[in-house]
Amino acid sequence: MRERVAGALFVELDDNLMRLELSLGEAVSRGGKKLEVPLQVSIPLASLEWMPGETEALARLELVVGTRDGRGEVAVVAPVLRELRLPASERRPDPEQRVALVLPLVLEGPPSALAVGVRDLGSGLISYARLRPTAP
Repeated sequence: MRERVAGALFVELDDNLMRLELSLGEAVSRGGKKLEVPLQVSIPLASLEWMPGETEALARLELVVGTRDGRGEVAVVAPVLRELRLPASERRPDPEQRVALVLPLVLEGPPSALAVGVRDLGSGLISYARLRPTAP
């Protein structure tokens, strides 16, 4: 998955069955050239394999994030595991209902491209998405 994320920083991949959507929040200076930028990964609930429970459903995801800066330098971080818990009362039959994961990124400057790979550990499905932020 890391290799595909690195490749997606340069070339758009047509491999987004989960219909991932990416967006960036407000960047905060962390001193010097460092910026902390929240990356939001939005996923339709219907795209995930939910394990039922008495009061809530559970989905387990593995995420890999890659960044490319204006000089072409690439960084792909180690996979991150996340569990999503959804109370049964909040789950609706709406196929467009989404859940958002926020991943804080610390960067050496504004990124020219970001890519994310997400693996649903329940179903094994993997999707990739790419974001090319607009310059401020």
